[in-house]
This record gives sequence, C-alpha cells and structure tokens, in this order.
Amino acid sequence: MTEFKVWRIIVDWVEDQGGTVYAACPPGSSVFDYDKFCIIDPISKKRDEPDILFSIGNNLYIVECKPTLSRILGKGKKYRNDESDVDKLHRIKKIYENGHYDQQLFDNYGITAKYYEMKIGIGYAATIRQPTYDCNDIIKFEIDSNCKVKIVGTSIPLFFLLCPYSIRIIKKMLYF
Repeated sequence: MTEFKVWRIIVDWVEDQGGTVYAACPPGSSVFDYDKFCIIDPISKKRDEPDILFSIGNNLYIVECKPTLSRILGKGKKYRNDESDVDKLHRIKKIYENGHYDQQLFDNYGITAKYYEMKIGIGYAATIRQPTYDCNDIIKFEIDSNCKVKIVGTSIPLFFLLCPYSIRIIKKMLYF
C-alpha cells in the first residue's frame, strides 16, 4: 500500500466519522481538496508539514502517514536527519501545549486552540512483519488489507471506533 493510499483512507475515515479535516497534504501535494498543513516551529523557524490536521469532538489530531510502521519510526532524509516522524510529532505537541502554535492555527485554519486537546498519531498499512512500537501518547491508525482503519491505542473515544452498524445495534439494545 502506498503512502498516498494510507493518507486517503484516513482522510475519508475522518469525514465518515463526522470529523473536520482542516488541512491534509498527500505525498507530493498532488490533491487540492484540502489546504496544505504547514506550521512554523517558533524556536528553529523551520517549516513542519505533517500530513493531516483534523478534529473529532474536542480533540485536534496531527497525523503522519507512511506505507509501513517501520518507515515512520526511521529517521527523516529531507530536513531533520536526526528526527523521525514520531520525534517530530512529539516536538510539535510540546510546542502546541506551550501555546506557541495558537496564532498560526487560528490565522491559517480558523482553529481556536484553547478549545482542543492535541492528539498525535501515525497512519500506516499493516504488514506481516512490522516492528513493535508502544507509546501511550501516539494513536496508531492501522490500515488493514481491506482498507479499513483500525485504531491501536486509547486516545480516541470508544464511540468513534464503532461502525455505524454497531451503533445501531447498541441503540436497539438500549431501548429494549
């Protein structure tokens, strides 16, 4: 599965869940359905371009996508040779929590940061031999062979993990 396909499946999944996609940059920036997600690190002044910025409920998510989990955990080749995508996401979250992205998010995407809790995530296709990666503050959006999103982690409320069919069944059970 390509990075673009992982990106597309996650963006479509967010919209199917009723979330709001504020910005989404596919590999090569070849899709213009969404704004490009770009934030400037206030300390280093370098540009960061994570793949997807979206909200579900009062959570704001920043997600990096790659074809496999091992590609996400590897060190980058373009700008920060010492920083993996996971390292970058942790750095961005720390800067966000200090309030340094508030103005950029409002000016560029109309997001009032004080209303959201930041969540960071990685999106990838499931493989037979993938590395083990455990980190409680990273949500893993794993794409299975049927192109379905599987959430690995506990940072998304349970009701967003249920498919519409499951929700209908639960509602029926509650009313009987």
